[in-house]
Amino acid sequence: MAYFMELYERRDGPQSRDPQNREPAQSYKELAGKYAKTYPDSRTFHITTDMQVFLEGDLSLAQMHQRTLGEGQVVTIKTK
Repeated sequence: MAYFMELYERRDGPQSRDPQNREPAQSYKELAGKYAKTYPDSRTFHITTDMQVFLEGDLSLAQMHQRTLGEGQVVTIKTK
C-alpha cells in the first residue's frame, strides 16, 4: 500500500506539477525531511516529479506513478 501525504506547499500553483518546471533537488530533500518526521521508521523516500512521496517499500508503485506523468524519474532520498 502506498502512503500519500500532501505536505509540500505549492508556491507556484498548478504549473508546479509540470515536469518542465521541476523544483531543485533541495526541495526533494526538504520534502523527504518532512516525511521523515511523520514516518520515523522509514529511512528512504521515493519522490515523483509531481512531488508524490512513497515510502521505502513502495519503489515499484512510485515508478508506475511516474510513468503516468510522462517525463522525469523517481528521486530516492535517504534521510538516516
